[in-house]
Amino acid sequence: MKRVIALDICSNFPYIYISNLRESIKMKTKLNKNEALDAQGRIWNKEKIQRLLETNNEAVIRGMKRIYARQTRSEQIDQQTEVWNTIGFTGVDAKIMSSFVEFHKKFGYLSPKQMNIARKKTKKYWKQLLDDMRKENLQEFKNEN
Repeated sequence: MKRVIALDICSNFPYIYISNLRESIKMKTKLNKNEALDAQGRIWNKEKIQRLLETNNEAVIRGMKRIYARQTRSEQIDQQTEVWNTIGFTGVDAKIMSSFVEFHKKFGYLSPKQMNIARKKTKKYWKQLLDDMRKENLQEFKNEN
C-alpha cells in the first residue's frame, strides 16, 4: 500500500491530499497554519508536540538537533545567535542548547539535569519543529513523483 501526501501551500490555508493508491481513496483535510501532517498522516499541533516533548526523551533530542541544524554554521561554532532571523535558538538559549547538542553528539546521552533543561527549552520551539514537518512532507511528495 503506497501513500502519497501532497501539500497545496499556494492558498492561505494549506490543503492536504492523502491518497491511498491501491484503493484509490482520496480525502481532503483543511489544516490551519498551526498544524502539520507527518509522514504517517497524523496531524500535529502545538499541544501534541509539547506533550510528546514532555514525555519522550528521544523526541527532545531529535527536536533539539533539528533546531540546532537551523542555526547558521558560524552560530553553531560560536554557540551563540548572530543572525536575528527567527530561525534556530534564541540568543538566551543558543549557548546552553548548542552545548547540549554537542555533548550528545560526543557522548550519546544527556544527564538527567541536562535533559530536564533541554525538555523545558525545546518545548518553546514547537513552531519551528512544525515547520520542519511541513517541509519534510512536501519534499517526500516531490520525491515520489
